[in-house]
Amino acid sequence: MVEGASNPKSILIVDDEFWNISTAIDILSRIDSTYLFYQANNGQAGLRVAREKKPDLILVDWQMPTMDGLEMLQTLTADTGRMRMPAIMMSGVHIGPSELEEALSAGAVDFLTKPFEAVEMRARVNSAMLLGQAFRQVELSHLSELRTMALTLANSNAILKELNDRIDTMRTTFRVSNRLREELIGLHNMLNREDSRLTWKFFEERYQSLDSRFWDKLNAMFPELTGAERRLAVLQRLGLTSKEMAQLLYLETESVHVGRSRLRKALGLELGDNITLFLQQL
Repeated sequence: MVEGASNPKSILIVDDEFWNISTAIDILSRIDSTYLFYQANNGQAGLRVAREKKPDLILVDWQMPTMDGLEMLQTLTADTGRMRMPAIMMSGVHIGPSELEEALSAGAVDFLTKPFEAVEMRARVNSAMLLGQAFRQVELSHLSELRTMALTLANSNAILKELNDRIDTMRTTFRVSNRLREELIGLHNMLNREDSRLTWKFFEERYQSLDSRFWDKLNAMFPELTGAERRLAVLQRLGLTSKEMAQLLYLETESVHVGRSRLRKALGLELGDNITLFLQQL
C-alpha cells in the first residue's frame, strides 16, 4: 500500500501479473500522488481486500487463477445487491460485445485493454471516480433525509404523547360533564391505537424507497428478524439515540435497550462490536 494524505482516495488493483499492477500504480500516481493503492494477485484475494478496505475504485483483470475478475465482481454484487464500489474490468485479449455485456452485468462500469495506454487509463479512472463520488453523495443525501424525517416524527410523537397524557389527566382528575368525558376517552383511545402504527408505516414506506438496498439485504441475510428488530436496525443505522427511537416507536427507553440487545444477538455480534457501524457498512 502506498501512503498518501489523511483522507486519500483508494484504488484496489487485482491482477496476477505484478508488472501490470506496477504499471497501473505508476500511471495513476501521476493523476494524484495521494492515492492509496491496494493490490491482490487473484480474485479471491481481491475479494478479501475489497470487503475489508472498501476502496473507492477497483481495477480488476478478467483472466486470473483461483478466481477470475468476473466472478469477483459477481460475488461483490451479490454481497450488497449492487456494486457499491465502481469497478473497471481489464483484459489483455479482445473482448466482444457479449463479454462486455457480461462484465457490465457483473458490476463493472467501464473497460480497459492491456497493455495500458496512460491517457485512456487516466480518463477512465477519473470518470469512474466521479461516478462513485456522485453515487455516495446521493446515498448520503438519502440517509440524511431519512434521519431528519425520523427525528421529526420522533419529536411529533413526543408532543402527541404529552397531549395524550394531559387528556388522560383531565378525564381522570377534573370534574367534567359525561359528554366531555366520553369525548376525552375517545380521543385518548384513538391516539393510543393509531399513532404508533401510522407513524411507522409512513416512515417505513419512505425508507424502503430511499434505502431499498439495505432493507433488502437485511431481510435476505437475517430473515428470522422480527418486525421490531428490523425497525430498530433501521433506526440504529441512522444513528438515532435510544430516546429518539423510543419516541418514534412509542416505547420506553429501557425497552429500546432490551430490543437492541436482542438485535445484537440476532445479528451475531459480540458485546464489543459496534452495531451502528456494522449496520451502516452492511
